[in-house]
Formats: sequence, C-alpha cells, structure tokens
Amino acid sequence: MAMNIGNVFATVMLSLAVLQASAQEARDNRDRQPDWGPAGYEYAEFYYIPDMDVYYDVTRSVFRVEERGRWVEAAELPERFASYDIYSCYKVVINGREPWLNHRNHDFVYDRYRRKPFRQQTIRDSRSGNSEGERHNPKRDRRMRERELRKAEK
Repeated sequence: MAMNIGNVFATVMLSLAVLQASAQEARDNRDRQPDWGPAGYEYAEFYYIPDMDVYYDVTRSVFRVEERGRWVEAAELPERFASYDIYSCYKVVINGREPWLNHRNHDFVYDRYRRKPFRQQTIRDSRSGNSEGERHNPKRDRRMRERELRKAEK
C-alpha cells in the first residue's frame, strides 16, 4: 500500500514538472515580437504606444487603432502615423485581454512618454553578433558596465 502511494506521488510530481515546463515554453514568445518592440521581454501580449495612442497585438501581429470612437484592427498603421518612426517611439508592454478597453487609464498613466525623447532599446538594436541571434539583457548589460566602472576606479 505504501509503495502505491509513493508511486502515485512520484507520478503527480512528474506530471506537475512537465506541465510547468510546458507553461514556461508557452510564455516565451520572443520569436513573435517585432524588431521594433522593446528589448528584454520573453513574453509580451500587447504593446501600447503612447505617441500614437495605439496598441499592437503581438500574437496576431495587428494594430488596434481608434477610429470614430471604436477600436479597429489594422494590419498596418494608418497614413496619419506616417511621420512617426516606430523604432524610436516608446512602447509599454501590457499583458492581459483587450487592453484598449482600459485605454482611459493607459492614456493617463503613460502620458509622460508622449512626444519626449526616451531611450528605449529595441529588439533589433539588442541583438548580438552571434549566429544564434542571442539577445542582450539591458539590465544585465548595465550592471556589467557599472561593475567595470567600479573596477576601473579602484
């Protein structure tokens, strides 16, 4: 009897480990994120772009744009955004369903990022020169630079 409980426990634990590993794989969508997206995120569902006041659905590769009071999907940005450089616009990663339904809050909270030159590393700019396309971790890179500066000061 004790052996059966041990086997059941081991089976349950193994199943949980497999499920956890599968869930972690499902939460990594770096291969779906566009080159102009912000660097350093393994998973992103949406980007909110305060300068343009639009959302980008990473999973479906479409923009959500407000047109006459309704949020509509667009494969490309409308002509009115032609003067914007999407690589230099600040992007906010938002994970959750239909973030445009909470637009009033996003508009208020992220207003400070509009029309200001914020330096945000993009995925394109974060790629290293190795053949596997490994991406840099901006926080780690900053820590490494700070360590090197401290060593140089000694």
